[in-house]
Amino acid sequence: MIGVGAFYTLLFAAAAAGFISAPRPGVRAFTLSVLAISMAAHVVLLVVWRFRVPYWDPPLLLYGAFGAGVTLLERWKR
Repeated sequence: MIGVGAFYTLLFAAAAAGFISAPRPGVRAFTLSVLAISMAAHVVLLVVWRFRVPYWDPPLLLYGAFGAGVTLLERWKR
């Protein structure tokens, strides 16, 4: 449980960095709206987080990989 919590903490941090530095604000707004709508629907219907994972993981992984790449590549270039 601690490992999964640490993984999701790092994933959310990397995804936040990816959202901030994303070059296409329209895609970012669409992704955030999909996440907000899926969260609202699942809070009403299902309160268990594991059922939200299929909707949340793909955008988080995509933006997380981009955010980690942007953050880490800048540090590696120095």
